[in-house]
Amino acid sequence: MLRICNLNKNYKNFKLSIEDLYFESGKMYGLIGENGSGKTTFFKTVLGLENVDSGDIKIFDKKLEEKNKVDIFNKIGIAWDYSTLPEELKICEMSKVMERMYKNWDQVKFEKLINNFGINKNDKIKNLSRGNSNKLMFSLIISYNPKLLFLDEILANIDFTTRKNILCFLKEYTERGNTVILSSHNIDELSKYCDNIVILKDGRTLIKDKVSNIKNNYQYYELSENEFNKISKENLIFKKIKNNKICLITMRALEGFDGRSKEIEIEDILDLINEKGLL
Repeated sequence: MLRICNLNKNYKNFKLSIEDLYFESGKMYGLIGENGSGKTTFFKTVLGLENVDSGDIKIFDKKLEEKNKVDIFNKIGIAWDYSTLPEELKICEMSKVMERMYKNWDQVKFEKLINNFGINKNDKIKNLSRGNSNKLMFSLIISYNPKLLFLDEILANIDFTTRKNILCFLKEYTERGNTVILSSHNIDELSKYCDNIVILKDGRTLIKDKVSNIKNNYQYYELSENEFNKISKENLIFKKIKNNKICLITMRALEGFDGRSKEIEIEDILDLINEKGLL
């Protein structure tokens, strides 16, 4: 569905560097990282909204080029954590614009979605609250039935019940062979609904794995320097010095260190990575 190889994008004070990522059909991916880790930059470069310095990006096994851009963008949906819609339009007018843009536009589906969200199609976009604006963005992109969704903090400012309904909808959506890439700061929600987690740190991929594998197999250790020098580094994911100990996250238990490990949750990993010191 989406493959990224050796992607590099340099800014003055930041570099995005993604070695190899593959997002397969029928899966929901949670994209996690603190502010400034590169999540939005990742979306923009993959979608061709930012020029890359090097690397290869293929969507539906095709490079995003002028000759196939219309075809590809008819199959993908994009929603940001801010409105990109013309504010003076009424919602019903915006749906007509979408109908002209997308060949698979489903007006019945759109009206059902906004009705479920309690949004009046005769309201102007500029009069919507932040939460309702996000709900509208979601309704618009879903209503032309894309195969691949990029959702950048789209659940922000949406009430708990609606968030849950949207996540359940997205889960069912992927079960029909579609792919969702969702960035969020709500780790509990991503852990519950996503099949895979991608963690970004300083513009690079730190972890990309199945949620079930992280929960069942990842371990946390605190070792002395002498102990660290003796272990195999094959399954090492992350290490840092803390309180004169070498703190490790590994993909599975280390041989010879029975009883020394702690099971670790995704939130614990982020706390350690971001130096919050909760472990």
